[in-house]
Amino acid sequence: MSSISLRLLIFAVIAATPLKAQLISYESFSDMPLGNVAGTGSDSSGWLDSGWSNAISGYYQCVDPTPDLTYQFTNSSRFINGGNRALRVTTAPEPTSGTHRAFRTISAQNTTLHASFLVRAEAVGSGTDAVEFNVGDAAGAVGRVVLTPNLDGTGMHCALIAPNGFSWGAGPLLPVGQTTHVVLRLARTSATLYKTQYWVNGVLSSAFDIDIPVASNAVLSRVLVSSSSADTGGPASTVSIDEIRVGYTYNDVLPAAPPPEEVPSVQIEPAMRIRWVSEANKSYQPQKSYNLTSWSNFGSARSGNGAPLEFFDSVDDSKAFYRV
Repeated sequence: MSSISLRLLIFAVIAATPLKAQLISYESFSDMPLGNVAGTGSDSSGWLDSGWSNAISGYYQCVDPTPDLTYQFTNSSRFINGGNRALRVTTAPEPTSGTHRAFRTISAQNTTLHASFLVRAEAVGSGTDAVEFNVGDAAGAVGRVVLTPNLDGTGMHCALIAPNGFSWGAGPLLPVGQTTHVVLRLARTSATLYKTQYWVNGVLSSAFDIDIPVASNAVLSRVLVSSSSADTGGPASTVSIDEIRVGYTYNDVLPAAPPPEEVPSVQIEPAMRIRWVSEANKSYQPQKSYNLTSWSNFGSARSGNGAPLEFFDSVDDSKAFYRV
């Protein structure tokens, strides 16, 4: 046994304060009244227009989804909780008269943009049903994420589609009732080209890049959702969309990571260390006494394993004795 001066310090975990997301615009619908989506909602920000333009229609409604749209990132403590409002987009009644669309305007951007949103398929239609989320300008879409029904009715396919309508495959299947997180990236590569990519639940879903030709130095100025269908009397498609974020980088459109848990500092000084070599399959009970007559167990019994065992006890002004 030996008397030592032991300083045991457990410092609080201090992580660098994460940079605030550089959001250009954000909409959660949480304060928007139920019904038509013409209002701004007090939580919407970064939009130049007064509301969702051209949206006084039954094809677009602010609803209280059940359950709320919530997404937990895989192997992460990050999550998005959409709250008690969402934008419901439907193709009913069918057929639709042209394409029904609603959009919000952002400040003109001539650079790389990322846009993210939560989406959940509520009902799966058939045939020509399509629900689209895109970022572009007043002349049309530059980046297009389109949801189309799976033939067996189990979900909606999420695909990246060029403005001319050409698509590479059906894209990942989003099962009915499951909330999905989608990120669309539009990277300015030249005065007349944007390169588009998209992620579904954190996975880059396109093994290729789509080059989108645009007018010289065209700017991105709006976010749009639309629904269309040429079916006559067939089942309609309905999706809920929430947490629309637009920013410059991928991390800008993700929720901030929760702060690390703070551990209070602990200091013990000085201390007594009792250390002995143990034998396997034997049990050892440390004891403590202040008079060498009355002994009390100190801690619980320890199982030997052939290696040294030890314990510590704080030291005060009292004389103490230890044994094992």
